[in-house]
Parts: sequence; structure tokens; C-alpha cells
Amino acid sequence: MTNQELSINNQQSLSIVGQLTPWWQLRKGTISCEQALELLIDKNRDVDLSLLDQEVKERFVQQIRSSFKHHDHDQPLPHVIPLLLWRNCFYLGCPISISSSEIKSISDRLGTEIKIVEISEKSYLEWYRVQNLDTSTIDASVLINPLTGEIETENISETAQLYLSQAGDQIDRIKTIISSALRNRASDIHLEPTLDGLRIRYRIDGILRHITTLPLEVSRKVIISLKVMCEMDIAESRVPQDGRIGQIYTTGEQKKQTLDMRVSTLPCVASFQGEPSEKAVIRLLKRQDSFEEIKDLGFSETTRRIYEDWLVQPQGMIIFTGPTGSGKTSTLYTSLKQLAHESVNVVTVEDPAEYVLPGITQTQVNELAGMTFATGLKAILRQDPDIIMVGEIRDHETAETAVRAALTGHLVLTTLHTNDAIGAIPRLKDIGPDPGLISDALLGVVAQRLVRKVCPYCAVKYEPNSADLEILGLTEPEANLNSWRKGMGCEKCLNSGYLGREALVELLNIDYNTRPFIYEKSTAELRKYLLTTNFYSFRLAAIEKVIQGITTVEEIRRVLPQTVLNQEVF
Repeated sequence: MTNQELSINNQQSLSIVGQLTPWWQLRKGTISCEQALELLIDKNRDVDLSLLDQEVKERFVQQIRSSFKHHDHDQPLPHVIPLLLWRNCFYLGCPISISSSEIKSISDRLGTEIKIVEISEKSYLEWYRVQNLDTSTIDASVLINPLTGEIETENISETAQLYLSQAGDQIDRIKTIISSALRNRASDIHLEPTLDGLRIRYRIDGILRHITTLPLEVSRKVIISLKVMCEMDIAESRVPQDGRIGQIYTTGEQKKQTLDMRVSTLPCVASFQGEPSEKAVIRLLKRQDSFEEIKDLGFSETTRRIYEDWLVQPQGMIIFTGPTGSGKTSTLYTSLKQLAHESVNVVTVEDPAEYVLPGITQTQVNELAGMTFATGLKAILRQDPDIIMVGEIRDHETAETAVRAALTGHLVLTTLHTNDAIGAIPRLKDIGPDPGLISDALLGVVAQRLVRKVCPYCAVKYEPNSADLEILGLTEPEANLNSWRKGMGCEKCLNSGYLGREALVELLNIDYNTRPFIYEKSTAELRKYLLTTNFYSFRLAAIEKVIQGITTVEEIRRVLPQTVLNQEVF
């Protein structure tokens, strides 16, 4: 019989028996063993996993495991897929060459004849992952190739779709999405309703990446289930809501860790077949101490020495500034981690407390209960603190109290939302404290952005053109042309050319020469003065990272406006 005739017969058999698996068709006698194998395996040796019979798999696993002494379920299974069981013979798909002694060993353990069928490695890996998947838990473990024992580069979309196809209900789907995000270093998950379904995107290294789209019929159910998990009002879809979820997740070492998730929903226009629609964003926050040392954050040698000198001062105020997602929290917590030891009392007031740090007393804003930043800060001052962290200065009362605390023997760390370090000065003045108090209290300002780093796995030398040099205001002799690099794109960096991020830091050191400008002069005069000094601006920080091959001009332009890169801005 020709292949074409077999194919026609197979299609006819499928139409007769409907959704029955090839194994059941074989048992009913409607197809032959060869036809069953053709239905399961295509010409590329890929196995259609959806057609595998569950009973065949369970028999295979049960017989293999029962053959181990004392039923030791920790023993690894052979690298095979049970395809068919026919006339006391297991047909097993295998992606690697297997010796006759290994075949005999499997045959003895199963008590049946064995026939090995060649399949693709991709099919085996998919089958292996599904067998070891537990969609009811959140697992951040990296993928290990069972054939080589090496860490495998994950195709995020393919793996997410495979795992989602195994999820039993909406809660399992959500946990599967979260697991995939954790494995791939995502900071946020976006669940966005569209006319085609629920689009899932992860923010990885600051960039949103499309992962998959859930079917339209389950899209609304997923959002409702998420709202149930964080105790939102599922009957209300007309107004935004905020909630939190606490979950336990496992890592590669099977250690259990705590994950906090901040969830925000927003009503939107797209609808699920006439139903109300909401977009949800999940911010992932690992509660365990995952912070590096200050030297690893991205400071230059010069700025790091200045910054660490501020941290050892007995009193004064340090301000961290930058937009949302600029890495302020990481720098702030890394600094607190270094400051916390037995001889000092470190107390924080935050909204919310995103991470739990050992050796530090952390409190949280609860405005409904009357616990504001100002109230919390006043209470902290009665707790005999040495170091105080105020999550954000938002009003006159908090600013006034924080500045006076910095003048009366406390080291105060806090944040503001401004575009650069110099902008923190007028912003603090605008909130209300006396400029004279600000100039005396302030040690310095750290402004930062996060830039993606060139992927070390696909980086190549790159010779900048005249436009690149013009953007940074460099001449060829200043540019250190031999060090410029850019990533070509590979599996490890998701073909982006970048892997990981670090801080781009602008640092304003408040010294005796700078204080009079804060008290007496305008911001424009302060900027003009700083141009004549060694002020470590964003521009200088950008130049340093580019000529050292850490990042690229394109990435600098993505995170910094052109005005910042222009010397005349000062």
C-alpha cells in the first residue's frame, strides 16, 4: 500500500471513529499498527501528543515504577514516550540512540516486548515537561534538558502555550502564567482584553514582550478568577480596583519562597462578546532578600565612593529620584541592607512595604486607618531611630518632618518623582520646607534610569558612526572605539541583543559651594554653576557605559531625552 493510500485510509478511519485515539482505533480493528504510528508521528518525526492515550501512558509508568525495588518512585524513567501497546509489545518513541542492552533492560522491567520508534527531540521534551508539570503550584525553576542535564534556553511563547494547554481551571492558568513570568525574569504581567482574546505580555528588562493570547471563551473567566484571588469585588467592573496576592513558589533548589503580587484592574473599551472588560496588571515582588551589593548596581567608581561616603554620615538626607520603574527601590533597599547591623536602629515607613529585609523595622501606610507618611514618620521619631527610610515625600508635613529629622541626628533616605537630580531641589522647595533647612539637611541626590546591558552571549565589536558620536557629544579620540559592542540577538536574550539591566546614575553632591545656590539662587543658576564643576550627570554616565561596551547608544536614547545628552542643558 502506498503512503498516499495509507494517508487516505487514516483520514477515513479518523472520520469513522471521531475523537478516539489511534490506540483505541487499533484495538477496535479499524486501523493497523503501522497506520496508528503514522497518525501519531509525522514525516518530521514529531509526535502529536494530543493523540497519545492516557491509559497506555499510565500502564507504562505503573509497570516501570513497580519494577524498581521497594517501588522507588525517585528513579528516573527511560528517555522514551509510550506510543502504543499492541499484542504484548510496547512501541516506545525515543529521540536518542539506545543500545540493545538498554532495550533489554526496559523490556525486562515491563515484562513485554519492546520496539523503539525514532522521534524528534522536541516531541520528547514537550512530553517530558507535561509529565512533570504541576499547574496547581507556582514554580520558578529553570528548565533542565533531561537528555543532557543542562539548563535549557526556554522559548517563552511555546512553553507558555504548552503549559497553559494542560491547565485544569482558571486558577491553574493564572499560576502557570506567573510561573512562566518568574522563570524569565519578568517584573510585570499584562493581561489585556482584545477582540481575539486575552493578550498576555511580560515586561522583561523594561520591555513588554507578547507571550500568547488566551481564547476568547476563557478571557473574561481568567480576569474574574484573578479578582477572586486578590479579594476584589467581582460584581464591579466599572471602576479601577487594586488588590494583593501572597503566594508560595519554588525555585530550582526546591526551596519555598514568598511572592507578593500587586494587582491593578482597569475598565476598558474592548469587550468579551458583549460582557464588560477589564485589563489587569500584576507586579511581581519576591519577598526574600534578592538584592546585590552597591558595587553591582551600576555606579561608577567615582560616584560609588561619594555615595558610600553619604551612607556613613551620622545625619543628613539622601534623596532618590526617577520615574516609576527606574530602579529606585532596588538602590534604596540595597543601601538599607548595607546599613542594617546590630549597632543601629533602622526603621522605615512605606507604601507598600515591597520587600522584607532582616534587621530592619518596616511599617506600612494605611490611610484608611489614619496611618499616613507624616503620621508614621512622627511615630518613628519616638522609636529611637538612627536611620529612617521614608518611602516617598508627598506633602508639606512629611517633607518638613523628614528635613528636621535629618538635622537632628538621623540619616534619612527618601524618594521623589523628578526627571533628574537637580529637579529634586525645586520639587522639595515647592512642597514647602524652608530652603535654608533643605540646604543644611541635604547630603545629595541620586537620580537614575535602568539601561539594558549588551548580551554577553552574542555581543560583537561595533564601530560607531558619526551620528553615534554626535549624540554623545564625543570626538573619535575621546570615544575609545575599540570597546564599543552591540548584541546580534540570540536565544538567551530573546533575540533582543540585551540581557539584564543596570542603573545609569546621575549624582548631585551637596557641598559648601552648592548649598548657597539652593538657599539663594534659582535652579537655572544652579545648573549653570554645575556645568563648571565635576557634576556627574546622566550624559557622563551614559558616555562611560557606552565606551565601556556595557550598553549602546540606541539604549541610551531609549531611556534619556535628547536634552539630557546635550551639554548646553546646563
